[in-house]
Amino acid sequence: MPPPAAANGVAGAPGRIFLGWWMVAAAVLAQAFSIGGTTYSFPLFLKPIAEEFGASRSTIQLGNSGLAVAMALAGPFLGHALDRRSIRAVLVFGALAMAAGYAALSASRELALLGLCFAGVVGPGAAALGPISASKLVANWFVRRRGFALGISAIGTSVGGFVFPPLLSLAIARLGWRGALLAMAAAVVAIALPFVALVVVGRPEQSGLAPDGDIPLPSAPAASGTHPGSALAWRRLLVDRNFIAITLSIGSLFAILGGLISNLHAWATDAQLSAASASLLISTLSGCAVFGKLSFGAIADRWSKRGLVWIATAVLEVFLGVLIAKPGIAWLVAACALVGVALGGFLPLWGSLIGECWGRDAFGRVMGLMGPLMLPMNIASFQLGPWFYDTRGSYDVALWIYAVWAAAAAAALALLRPPRAAVATA
Repeated sequence: MPPPAAANGVAGAPGRIFLGWWMVAAAVLAQAFSIGGTTYSFPLFLKPIAEEFGASRSTIQLGNSGLAVAMALAGPFLGHALDRRSIRAVLVFGALAMAAGYAALSASRELALLGLCFAGVVGPGAAALGPISASKLVANWFVRRRGFALGISAIGTSVGGFVFPPLLSLAIARLGWRGALLAMAAAVVAIALPFVALVVVGRPEQSGLAPDGDIPLPSAPAASGTHPGSALAWRRLLVDRNFIAITLSIGSLFAILGGLISNLHAWATDAQLSAASASLLISTLSGCAVFGKLSFGAIADRWSKRGLVWIATAVLEVFLGVLIAKPGIAWLVAACALVGVALGGFLPLWGSLIGECWGRDAFGRVMGLMGPLMLPMNIASFQLGPWFYDTRGSYDVALWIYAVWAAAAAAALALLRPPRAAVATA
């Protein structure tokens, strides 16, 4: 029996695709540029920029920390805007800011100005075009299949991580790092900006639809306000047991992942791998994360989200052990493939946990407020590897710290107590 039809091409209308899936496509593209063009691509610029300006790696890595600061501080304001204002306008602003920031970076001749442009212009743009906006958009359009939809949308970060490093590596080799940044600015304007401007609709109700493609009900808008998270204030969130558990656990795991990715290229080349092989490790991890996001997102609609986080964390511990052992390229590629599948689940699981506990009306505020609280963990993780390399000539101690940290992150999630029953419009 086909699903019910409604106005404007819902899932059940013959020959029509539910508009929510176009929102998922927009979320994929937005995150590909926001994360693929920053977190996954920054490692390729670390060495050439350090060499040109005669600076240490830890100094250049401050730019990545500055990006994390800017994105985190933008979170609460971004979350409030996403819950109250136009999601499309937020995404368009993000694309424009990222393009302007890349162009300014390509022309910067002072190291301080380089850091200011990256953190002060690219950072807010990447935040507005990134996971908070994308997850909020998808959470608005899906409830019953939210985990699966978030899993698909989260593929965007992996697509960006898979596509941009090899392309930028080639661009840096042929155009230099400045030319590569200018090319990124052009790509944002030509691809990301028009897509989000023309496609995005913030909520299904704006098109006469209902979440998941169901038949719209007159009572649906009012019901959405009945969820426990619909009227949450920041002060209540900060002392909420579930908020604390998710922030500590998922925040730590994101920080560890960011620290590993930002230093993986440098770690691999220091281990006598070629630049191409080092880029292959990042692309392999990112590419295999696509399967992880799909599978973890789909399973999250049916199984324990906390249990899935614990499984992914166990695989992360194995990966850290492989890096410490320093095996050959074949083992490293296999390890990156395995951990990519596991780590791919963290982003959709984060959104699924928030949706389960607070619903879609407070989704942006909750996710946005978590950003500044995760910030100290991100900064510490970004600087951990370069600091130990600069002082001891090795990343090994940092990897051991990551292993202990990941175990503590898994333990923190034991505090989680999600609601026993979810509201249908959550």
